[in-house]
Amino acid sequence: MKIKIMKTLLSVAVLSAITSTASAAPIGTAAGTAVDNTASISYSVGGQNQTPIESSETGNTTPGTGNGTATTFVVDKKVDLLVTGATTTNVVPGQTGAADNTELTYTLTNEGNSTEDFTLTATDNLALAVGTDDFNSTGCTVTAPALPVTIASGDVVNVTVECDIPASSATVTNGAKSLVDLLAEVTGVTASSGADTVGCISGTPNTPSCVTDVVFADGTGTGTDVGGDRNAWHSATSTYIINTADLTVKKTQAVSEMTINGAAVTGNKYHIPGAEITYTITVSNVAGAASATGIILSDTVPNTMTVVGTPTVSIDAGPPTDVTSGSSNSVTSLGFDLNAGSTAVLTIIATVN
Repeated sequence: MKIKIMKTLLSVAVLSAITSTASAAPIGTAAGTAVDNTASISYSVGGQNQTPIESSETGNTTPGTGNGTATTFVVDKKVDLLVTGATTTNVVPGQTGAADNTELTYTLTNEGNSTEDFTLTATDNLALAVGTDDFNSTGCTVTAPALPVTIASGDVVNVTVECDIPASSATVTNGAKSLVDLLAEVTGVTASSGADTVGCISGTPNTPSCVTDVVFADGTGTGTDVGGDRNAWHSATSTYIINTADLTVKKTQAVSEMTINGAAVTGNKYHIPGAEITYTITVSNVAGAASATGIILSDTVPNTMTVVGTPTVSIDAGPPTDVTSGSSNSVTSLGFDLNAGSTAVLTIIATVN
């Protein structure tokens, strides 16, 4: 006896969603596709070939083409999604939203076998972060694509998130990081429970007896993917990195000149009335930091002292530049820039009254 298997596959078209997606081949056989196949046997008895017999799910004994029925099932809906992030954007304290180019980018892939609708939520929360997270940005918004977004099987959508960066502070300093979490959720679907639904009429997948079950198959994302595997959610993070000037301001003083009875003292000098005090204010910018522009150094010398001469600023030990003085004891420099690794020094000389 020889057994010959004959298979037929009925395909169902999948409509492409009109989104800002990168189209790709669908992943797997489309949900709802009816899969029919029929077996047949050919045999002989006493050397005489007999009429083949086709199969049926209940068993067929009647010879001849068309007397069997196909064994049929419907491909179930596999709900699966993947969010990827891991991109970085350099920002400056105080930047706000789209006007200041604070975009973070992600991708969302529909890894299921049917077209689905998705919602997207961006969150910046230290408690949810995985990895280094030094501060929270605020007002995080998904600016593209428009939500909800419809994505065909296998297609990838580029997602843009924009947030506001807080002003500089003890935590918002050069090199500080803020992780922003993007959560995607498939909407309008409920996972099937219980055993797989079987029992279809051959070639008629839309009949009530032919049910497409729904199976959640996603993995676990980052902190906002509460519940872990198989919940039709997935999430990932991208990172803001503060790239700003890293300035240090230091002020020191020393007695530079002292006279007694009209004679200059060359030894130990003291802060007595008439002594000249040199204030040195040093501003330095760390190597590798961003340049600081429009720096203005200002200092007000106490009324118990009187500024003498003209205060000066020098950058990287270059020629001193005179600075302006708002009053006899109020000193304000002209604006200047300070590159990474550079140092500026403001020198003020005042006498003790």
